[in-house]
Amino acid sequence: MDTQTEQTKRHGHKGTLISLGCLTVLALSAPACDPGIDNFDDVDERAALDAERPDDPEGAALDPEDGGLADQEEGALDPEDVQWATSADASAQVHWVPATQPSCDNTCQAVSLSPVASGKYVNGFDFYVCSGNAYGEGYRAGFNLRPAWANACIVGWGGKSIFVSPYRCLCR
Repeated sequence: MDTQTEQTKRHGHKGTLISLGCLTVLALSAPACDPGIDNFDDVDERAALDAERPDDPEGAALDPEDGGLADQEEGALDPEDVQWATSADASAQVHWVPATQPSCDNTCQAVSLSPVASGKYVNGFDFYVCSGNAYGEGYRAGFNLRPAWANACIVGWGGKSIFVSPYRCLCR
């Protein structure tokens, strides 16, 4: 795996570019909790940061023209190089599709896409990635089987697996 790590000057955050064939991911990690910087307990540190970006505290930190991400140590990642990290080939993109057919296999094929598999059942059928809104508490990932009677997404809820319908299928 080809990886590259660079340290930015802002708040000690690190960025890691991970290249996996045609897909490249930019991962950012925050440093361990430092109340003097991250929580701005130190008034002088907060004032210094505000002075760097007085007109637009939200956007200036990300704008290279205003000393944002481009204001890095020599050899650090250039924002121009990072733009491609968020793009992917159209064939690699995935979409949540509302289930309109029994099983994610049939639902995805109905819109000329392929279901995303997460594994295989002992009989050889694929487990497909789906999500369901269990008891209205928000969508969570689950699985769906191929047979025509598989008209629900099986998700974890309350320490057990439950069948949720309606549900969405992950298709590409």
